[in-house]
Amino acid sequence: MFKSGFVSFVGRPNVGKSTLLNKIIGQRVSIVSKHPGTTQRTVSGIYNSANSQIVFIDTPGYAKPRRNLGVRLNDSVSGGVSQADIIIFCVPVNEKIGPGDLRILKNFFVSKVFVSKGLRKIPADPKFSEIKKIAVITKADTVGKDALLNKIIELDQLKIDPTDDFQEKIFAEIVPVSAKSGYNLTELISLLKELLPNGPKYYDVNSISLENENITISELVRQEVLNDLKDELMHSVAVTLDEESDNQNIKAVIFVERDSQKQIIIGKKGSKIGNIRRSAKRSIKKQFPEVKSLQLRVKVAPNWQQNTKYFEKFSI
Repeated sequence: MFKSGFVSFVGRPNVGKSTLLNKIIGQRVSIVSKHPGTTQRTVSGIYNSANSQIVFIDTPGYAKPRRNLGVRLNDSVSGGVSQADIIIFCVPVNEKIGPGDLRILKNFFVSKVFVSKGLRKIPADPKFSEIKKIAVITKADTVGKDALLNKIIELDQLKIDPTDDFQEKIFAEIVPVSAKSGYNLTELISLLKELLPNGPKYYDVNSISLENENITISELVRQEVLNDLKDELMHSVAVTLDEESDNQNIKAVIFVERDSQKQIIIGKKGSKIGNIRRSAKRSIKKQFPEVKSLQLRVKVAPNWQQNTKYFEKFSI
């Protein structure tokens, strides 16, 4: 009996979705950085075993949009959820459940929303109620057993509307994990296999991702740019490959929104972009050993986060 299907991670920015995906797959398929909101597109990772194939979908952090880019990212989350057999809500053990979390749960997790006086509102799409929903508590290694148990109880008893006495439980299961130590990851995979339907092998067993190679390389460059930036600049960065790039010689273009940002990335006498290039080349060669050279340029795309014409160009 072979189990297969699609599992989407959702959550606020910087709750550990990408790190968890990379740990499960055993290779970096989604970039990570210290900044919230690093993921700007859905990213797939394929887990293969003798009796299963699980296609994980890492989605951008879901948040109240401030610009057109934020709207685009939230739409990307909705798209990632729509094709899932299972949705995983990720929340760190050491952070309180806040308005952002409740917004995600209201939009994607509650199949029947009960309002005052017991009247029911049924979602327009009946398929939504068929998607299995679980919670994953990330960073479980950072607290003791009592704090972890309290978090499990909090999620088990959580209500979208605290005054609603009729709301069904949100999560079918709650699983604490640690991507850093590997704690409970085997148990999580076993649970997913139980919940997934019988199905075919959707993709070749040697595949670990569905991502385009050029996009993967662009993202690895962007990761190294972000690791060297302050929070306020990170959303302004996008990376594409030049048409003259080939498998061995990569030419990437780093886009920012203002000339002042361009100068920050280049650094004094090119020192910062030189460091970025060296770090990015090391990251790229780990996945693409055939790469011999990496060239970087920085260009300005004014206010691109508001200009939707750039989203397709930047594969967002």
